Amino acid sequence: MIKDHAGSYRSHPPLPWRGIRMRRLEIGTDPDATPEAAVIPVAWPEQAAAGLVALRASPRLVEAPAAASAWIEPIAARAAAAGIEDDLAHVLHHLLIGRRGAPSPGIWRGVPEAIPGFVLNVSQFLDDAQQFDTEGFGEAVRTAVIALSLSNPSAQRLALGMADLAMLLARLDLDYASDAARSLAASLAALLAAQADIASAGLLARGMAPGCAITTAPLPRTCPIEAVRAAALRAQAQAQALGLRQHLSLTGLLPPGPVEALLGVETIGIAAPLSALNGEGRLATWSRARLAASGRTAEDALAATIAGADPFGIARFCRRCRPACRFAPRRVAPRATNCPPGAVAIPRKSPSPATRCFCAPASIRMAGWARYS
Repeated sequence: MIKDHAGSYRSHPPLPWRGIRMRRLEIGTDPDATPEAAVIPVAWPEQAAAGLVALRASPRLVEAPAAASAWIEPIAARAAAAGIEDDLAHVLHHLLIGRRGAPSPGIWRGVPEAIPGFVLNVSQFLDDAQQFDTEGFGEAVRTAVIALSLSNPSAQRLALGMADLAMLLARLDLDYASDAARSLAASLAALLAAQADIASAGLLARGMAPGCAITTAPLPRTCPIEAVRAAALRAQAQAQALGLRQHLSLTGLLPPGPVEALLGVETIGIAAPLSALNGEGRLATWSRARLAASGRTAEDALAATIAGADPFGIARFCRRCRPACRFAPRRVAPRATNCPPGAVAIPRKSPSPATRCFCAPASIRMAGWARYS
């Protein structure tokens, strides 16, 4: 058993990590594996430790700050050599500390990837006042493009994508299948694409590629967070004025894995939530957030369920139901209609036909197992 308790960080971490209380866990991908130590911030969920263990370049990088510095410092050094004055290291560390974003596994391990990627946890950009940090989101996207390009200069395709859209919608008390949810998802995708275009165009201006034309897609007429739509319009206008970018494509979806675990993502990408319950049979974080946003209690949800209602809207997202299932076999998801031509979707293996109905409670956590002190 690990005997360390949560407390102040005892080493000399990078400046952004100083003063953050940490905790130490022993964690493995399964009970038969030898557990590995991981030191993460107290505010991070347990599954983040599993993500750190899977991502870090060496088992010696026990602490999250050290594992982060192992991939951030080389990128910062290349930025300085290229004359890029942006404080990339500071921004990247803060993105990770706030669980707002992290790069694909190859970046962590220093292994070249055909299509390097970056996952942005969109729910972490919404504050308690229901205000979306459009400036922070734009900075995160631009920083991700520059970091991935410096890490792998030969890559002409990047895969920047969103995660945990379901949590964002739950915190806003929006039904996943509603028009408001679709318009917000489209506006966020447009903002992401335009900010990525801006960063890529800046790299092109440094003579790093022959250049590709920048295109944009129409935005929805309304958005539940109007600031997001307004920011997307401004970013699109700036991107179109630049005309050309370095990369062939910038947005895409990578197969889910340890990056999402590290960020505490509960629902992958822009997918619908599979269940209102987590792997322990308790209310999932997103469903508790939805109850809080709507002013309802768990007792209200239980009463609605007993009465035959569907308080969380899970029924609408079952897509491979058996004939006896009482839920309609259809799925409604926000369409990323504004992804630019050439956007990359990394293929995944088709699920087994034996996969059980999504209406049943399913765990979508990737935490492995852990032992506490």
